[in-house]
Amino acid sequence: MKKYIIIIIALVVVFSSCEIDPLKDVKVLISPDLVTTTVNIIIQDAATDEPIGFNDATEVEIKVLGKDKDQVIDLFGSQNATYDVNGGFISLAIHPSAVMSFQNPIEFTVVVEADGYVSNSAPIYVYEEGHIQQNIKMVNYSNTPKGVESTEDNSVTVVGGAVQSEIIIETGVTHRGTKATLGVPQNMVMKDENGTPLSGTVTTNVTYFSPMDNESLAAYPGGLQASVDTDNDGQEEDIWFTSAGFVAIEMTDDQGRKAKNFENGKLEITVDVPANLINPETGVTIQDGDIIDLWSYEEETGKWSWENTVTIDEVSPGVFKGIAQVEHLSFWNWDWKGGRCPSSFTINFIVGAGDSLSCGGSVAINLEAFDENDVLLRSRVMTVTSDYSITIINFPDDTPMYFKWTIVSTGDTGRTALINDLCGTSVTIDLGDVGDGGFLRTTTRVSGYCPGNSGVVVYPTFPFWYRNVTTGSFWTASYMRNGEVSLCVKENDRYAFLIYSEGRPHVIETEMTSNLVECTGLPFPSELCSTLFE
Repeated sequence: MKKYIIIIIALVVVFSSCEIDPLKDVKVLISPDLVTTTVNIIIQDAATDEPIGFNDATEVEIKVLGKDKDQVIDLFGSQNATYDVNGGFISLAIHPSAVMSFQNPIEFTVVVEADGYVSNSAPIYVYEEGHIQQNIKMVNYSNTPKGVESTEDNSVTVVGGAVQSEIIIETGVTHRGTKATLGVPQNMVMKDENGTPLSGTVTTNVTYFSPMDNESLAAYPGGLQASVDTDNDGQEEDIWFTSAGFVAIEMTDDQGRKAKNFENGKLEITVDVPANLINPETGVTIQDGDIIDLWSYEEETGKWSWENTVTIDEVSPGVFKGIAQVEHLSFWNWDWKGGRCPSSFTINFIVGAGDSLSCGGSVAINLEAFDENDVLLRSRVMTVTSDYSITIINFPDDTPMYFKWTIVSTGDTGRTALINDLCGTSVTIDLGDVGDGGFLRTTTRVSGYCPGNSGVVVYPTFPFWYRNVTTGSFWTASYMRNGEVSLCVKENDRYAFLIYSEGRPHVIETEMTSNLVECTGLPFPSELCSTLFE
């Protein structure tokens, strides 16, 4: 089988003038097949948007689950049960033999966990070759974003699994006046997933997510799109959630055992439902007696399960609550179930002379979809190339919405008109003469050789990340193939470039003043090159 070379080089080498030690942080690795499709994931703190672990030692663990998990590999052709992420960035790949299309995409779920954070997951759909970016936000218990309130409580005591006294735990109140309340009854028995009773002091974390704050919705564990088996017949249905509130609960005893199931009693979970929330089934604001589904979310697998229905109670004028009694512990979501578009749709961009797309390279655009009440439905960073169009799947059906777009590297932004029915249609976004021009198409070239084989030129292939430091844009994924990449950047702005070497991120900043950045003749260490010439 033909060998394929993937070389990871610290950008301290790649994007410098090459005058520093070219052997520093160079690593040569072999993958058996050509990787043509990558999924580049950035795991962000929901309150700061910064990559988790980028500035400290926080480590994120990733699990890949779902229908097509066996098609997911790392960049070097290996499959692992878990991946450790240091610094907030990781790139995975789709196996070269995988067959995908818009009608039959590769589907899998990424579950992310980190100490001090609410675990999260994201369903990922890959329908064509290329390189996609997936942003996953996690809520820090001690620093929550707008619309999220979290509390930690140590007042529950259990002996032989039995709760010694009734305990009421409340989160803080959001700016909308809503919160979540947890009732723990006396004598209820708490057991872990193996049936072992908990003992001693139980630490309880309760986190409430508002359904009307976009910062909260962007960090919703599991997201708003899901595939669920509502009839328990083994057949999954693609749905879209409209939430009335989400609560994440974790209960851990002194020995580190996590509560999973309850006997001799039930937990009572109450969420406040915002009075101005629209019930999608009636088209008007929430009313006393409205019925909503209760869903459980298994944080370790990223799977949703329908549990029951809940009747909304107006406990006082304008104050609405949804109350559920549960016998097992997971994350809980009060949701109406809607459908998803069964087909893809296309967004076409009209390009102006002053726009970054006009320079002929690729450009990253953050595309956000909002419903007619300005509630965030979905956001995604997408790379637009010289064909000026992108194709998307998985949006809610029968939902009027509009798109807001932002050119990542410049911050230039705009929005479309309201679209009544997105399914099976196309959308045109007129970028016009966005910004003040001054875009530069820059090409970066990197090549090197192995000692003793100087006549063989090695061209590296790898994903990397970049951002416009001058404008303060967020990180965007790109891909260098065979030692070359072409990007549209803002001329004279300062950019940062990032790649991983030795398990840590390496960053260099440079002003973009030339349309060619070239670093050639890098000598790669002999001990790492030996496998190339076996």
